[in-house]
Amino acid sequence: MFDREGLGAELVRASGRRETIQNFTLSPDRPLVASDTSITLTFWDADFNFHNANIPITVTPVVATGIEIYQMPEKTSFFEFDHLDTYGLVVYRIYNNGNRVRVPDLDLVFSHIVLSVGDEVTVRHGIFTEELQLNIVPIEIVEVEIEQMPTTTEFQPDQIFSPQGIVVRATTNTGEVRYLENAQIQPSDIVFLTEVEVDGQMTLEFLPNRPLTAEDRHVFIKFDNVFLQVDIYVEDIFIIRGDEPIVTAGTVTGRRGTEVSLDINISNNPGVVVMALAIHYDNEQLELIGFTANGILQVFSPPFDLEANPIRFLLENGELSNNQQNGNLITLHFRVGADLDEGLAVVHAEILEAFNMALQSVEFISTPGGVRITTVLFGDLNGDGVVNSQDLLLLRQYLAGYPVEIDRRAADVNGDGVINSLDLLILRQYLAGFDVILGPPQISRALVQPMFFEIQDDARFTNMENFNHFEPIALERLLERLEQ
Repeated sequence: MFDREGLGAELVRASGRRETIQNFTLSPDRPLVASDTSITLTFWDADFNFHNANIPITVTPVVATGIEIYQMPEKTSFFEFDHLDTYGLVVYRIYNNGNRVRVPDLDLVFSHIVLSVGDEVTVRHGIFTEELQLNIVPIEIVEVEIEQMPTTTEFQPDQIFSPQGIVVRATTNTGEVRYLENAQIQPSDIVFLTEVEVDGQMTLEFLPNRPLTAEDRHVFIKFDNVFLQVDIYVEDIFIIRGDEPIVTAGTVTGRRGTEVSLDINISNNPGVVVMALAIHYDNEQLELIGFTANGILQVFSPPFDLEANPIRFLLENGELSNNQQNGNLITLHFRVGADLDEGLAVVHAEILEAFNMALQSVEFISTPGGVRITTVLFGDLNGDGVVNSQDLLLLRQYLAGYPVEIDRRAADVNGDGVINSLDLLILRQYLAGFDVILGPPQISRALVQPMFFEIQDDARFTNMENFNHFEPIALERLLERLEQ
């Protein structure tokens, strides 16, 4: 509209007299447009004569000169690959006459919807753009840990380490948890920390995967420039004919702070009457709390010092004849240390001597075993320290594809490296009271006519069921003979 403020008009008579015009009208009486070039002033004088005059004007078109970000979005910090959230953003269109008009949200166009580090995110309306000052943070791994160890951590020399069964858990700065399973681990991700000579100086370097040696104790999994240590055990190679007599220490899995039982077995037995064993074990990780004599050969005299390491056993056939049975000789009962790292605590049965009825020495090969120490309570999927029906429900939901959080190592209740319906069946049997073991099974377990000895702090042995032949004098003579 034309602004009449300050406008004054006079009527000039022929006589030269001037009269101030008090009442006049202006036209057009509407908002001005660019084509308007004048304003017409009209009035009637006191003699009722009509007069008019033109006022030249120039109308400048009102145009938008830009846009202004009046208010930033509520969220201005994002992680890369986030979707842009513009909630709270207010943008005004600016005009050359100083006016501002808010731009509807639907009329705004953004340069990026999915964000990446380094993006300059702009908002556009028509031909005008403005940059949004956003902070785009790269996603980074902030914590990496092995959630599930490989199915096998025991190898023989010249074997290649296999990550089968391993699950690596990685947490990002967004709080997202990612899992790397063995199928995603490349051979180049497996390395060894090896001492090498560089310019005359010995230094430690990570070298590529290679065949294992008996000296290897660790391998490393490379994950996003983080090296995760996996403890392994590489046993010596025993070249054994199919008929060679063997005494083997079993391998069991034990959760730290719990009790486990480990079998000493005999195979390819050619026939013996008496056998002396020395059991060596890692007493920094294991505490021997008892043993069970299982009847293939009998323990007439228990060891004199059950806290010794190695601990000695004399095994005899009850009848004065060669015993050719195969199976379990002794079951050792250990308590696993409460504050231990995962790994293998070695147990080895050394055959000191063995004789048959012909008074001939019988040679046996012995192979070591041990206790795989783990922090996992198999079957405890929710980590509450108890295996119950809640864990069974979680396993069912997980196998059915529900997005539930579980302890993946604990869910592999049979320790075969795979979480499947077999684990569900075993867990059901366990909760129903069936005689099943949660966790990797021990190899070669057999119990025949058990005779159990329990070590206590105030006695050498107690609960000596079926033990009728203990003679201290004879025991002393036996120990003297073994020490010769």
